Amino acid sequence: MSPVTVRSTTLNGTVVHICTFLNGAPLSAHKANRYEYDLNVEACTPVDRFSTCDVNALALSSVAGPASSVALSGPLFDILFGARPDVRKGASDLAAVAYSHHAVDVRTGEVDPGVGLGVRAGDFSAAPLSGTIVFGGTITGDKNYTAFSKSGVLSDPNAKLSLAMGGSTGGRAFSLAKPYVNRAPISQQGREALAVNADTATILKGNTLAWSGRAVRLMTPADSLDLLAGVALNDSVAGERTRFLRSGFVGEAYLLFSGSPTFAIGDLFGVAGAVGRIAKSAAHAMLRVRSLATYGSVFEILEDRFDSSVIEASPASAANFSASDA
Repeated sequence: MSPVTVRSTTLNGTVVHICTFLNGAPLSAHKANRYEYDLNVEACTPVDRFSTCDVNALALSSVAGPASSVALSGPLFDILFGARPDVRKGASDLAAVAYSHHAVDVRTGEVDPGVGLGVRAGDFSAAPLSGTIVFGGTITGDKNYTAFSKSGVLSDPNAKLSLAMGGSTGGRAFSLAKPYVNRAPISQQGREALAVNADTATILKGNTLAWSGRAVRLMTPADSLDLLAGVALNDSVAGERTRFLRSGFVGEAYLLFSGSPTFAIGDLFGVAGAVGRIAKSAAHAMLRVRSLATYGSVFEILEDRFDSSVIEASPASAANFSASDA
């Protein structure tokens, strides 16, 4: 990825990172993670972010458990998942998963240069290929998948995985997923931090975090306001580092809520209901709805946090700064 840095600039509205390709983009460009550059915002006014990468990857998921993992090997999976699959660690409360390096479809309106799952798989009818899964043994591709639909391609390895596991996969399966939606590499230096997840539970992107010494954990409704560390920007299992936003603005797509609240400018939110999730009219106010924007409501992490009470809200500019990949 190419770095792009914005320094000492006043930014209004939302930084929008949309991964749209122009016609003629080569097949090699059609990755599951389409973000082509890192955007680093330094010494600027706080900004909200929104990013979309709505193309599917092939996924193979395990099940949650202390030893949850996915490991693939063999020529079949070299083709289906590419040379550099995105393998994510699991835990007792999070299933491990592997995502293909390449996309298996294109965004609506784009020309498909041949990224479909069936086309990528190809014809194995004359020369079958095999691959090994750590929890499922060996699977062999032995059909001409070229004209198969995505669901048709998926049904074959899923049936063979079930057979290899004695008829019961326990929920392990091949599927399609969009793992990079709202996960663009956008950072705000001075407003973000890294710390180890000291909780026994997995921290998910959007969880509200509390300090635990120099580490962080999921915040509880009983925690005092001075413990607020920020909002998680990525997933992290226990013992691993998580990146989080300490101050500034955060869009609703980057937050996890208790229930399905409605939003109005000036609404106050804090941790309530489930740990690490926010709700309206919580005992302690930590975030305030700053604007109702095109890409969703924007929240401000309150610098002067307090017990919930009515305060005046300052509406944000509706303007947006947009970035589009070609």
